[in-house]
Amino acid sequence: MARNRLAVTEAEIRRKEPNPSSVDRAMRMERLFASCNRVLAEVRA
Repeated sequence: MARNRLAVTEAEIRRKEPNPSSVDRAMRMERLFASCNRVLAEVRA
């Protein structure tokens, strides 16, 4: 499910942002937030 959401987010970013370098930077930020959230969830559990 998370992977599916990430794919949707990537598609939305690519549609909004034609500049490939900006897309790559946005996707790196998205992955960073996703990994941080995963770590926080493990810590809370």
